[in-house]
Amino acid sequence: MVNLQGKVALVNGVGGNIGLASARLLASLGARVAVSDIDAAVVERAAGELEAKPYTADVRKREDCRRLVESVIGDLGGPDVLVNTAGQSSFGSILDMTEDAWRLEIDTNLTGSFLIAQAVARVMVAQGRGGRIILFGSTAAHSARAGGASHCASKAGVVMLAKVMALELGRHGITVNAVSPGLVPHPGQASNETYREAYKTMVPMGRLGQPEDLAAAVAFLASDEAAWITGEVLHVDGGFLAGRALPPSTGS
Repeated sequence: MVNLQGKVALVNGVGGNIGLASARLLASLGARVAVSDIDAAVVERAAGELEAKPYTADVRKREDCRRLVESVIGDLGGPDVLVNTAGQSSFGSILDMTEDAWRLEIDTNLTGSFLIAQAVARVMVAQGRGGRIILFGSTAAHSARAGGASHCASKAGVVMLAKVMALELGRHGITVNAVSPGLVPHPGQASNETYREAYKTMVPMGRLGQPEDLAAAVAFLASDEAAWITGEVLHVDGGFLAGRALPPSTGS
């Protein structure tokens, strides 16, 4: 059983269903949870449900990240766990995608992951007791899709960021990993029903993801049981990246 008693966990991006589910599970396992989002109303609701400390921050801004981490330290103590699920989606063809659409994902998904992880990592190193940094990639980092230039590129960048951070921070006892979700629908997601049904046919488990599927992976990577796992990508996708379901290639 995962036990996070006494740990301080900062979960950023609770406006999404994966972030909120992760915060719920970490809190239930004993962590003192701080929840953050760019949307003040969203984070207040999440904090009220979880009896957690609410914070607002735009991870695209270095000063916001610094202020967020300092506020958590002042209220709860230095973070032992960072979970960053904040992300944006902007789909469009290569020929039609605007620079603004491109930058929305690069700045939020990739630069935002770097800035918040850097701010937390500096504190973890200073504390000298190690830590867990969990970033969010996507199956889109490993499986290209039409219309997904900004999404695929930004998530691939997050995966490599986690690996580089793992190399640099391992000597400080800090693990850095990426969770790579398959399709986990939520009301604000850009995908339509046709896309979702087509995606489901490529999932060996026969269903799309649930937020709790991802939260369980987060809790494991945050725990002592994952102390020797770093620089890895944990695919939580129902087998989507395993291959494509085809009839047997041999036999009648």
